Amino acid sequence: MDERANYWLPVDQYIGGIEHAILHLLYSRFFTKLLRDEGIVKTNEPFTNLLTQGMVLKDGAKMSKSKGNTVDPQEMISSMVQTLLVCLSCLQLHQLKT
Repeated sequence: MDERANYWLPVDQYIGGIEHAILHLLYSRFFTKLLRDEGIVKTNEPFTNLLTQGMVLKDGAKMSKSKGNTVDPQEMISSMVQTLLVCLSCLQLHQLKT
């Protein structure tokens, strides 16, 4: 392998949910150290920074499609679109006055 692998490693930032990040980090560290020991890459760690996000809760339980306790995004989108349109209308009125 040439220097292209060393150009891309370590990755600057890994962002993931806590449930997935633990295993992703375990696997990526294993393979990075294997490749390092074989002389294929020079880096010791796969990521420079790791940011794990928390879990989304609803009514005190982890939100899950399989549990059926998710939130319909269409309601939130509709509400936000209405608010955005009101804001844009106000902005246009303000610009017309000035």
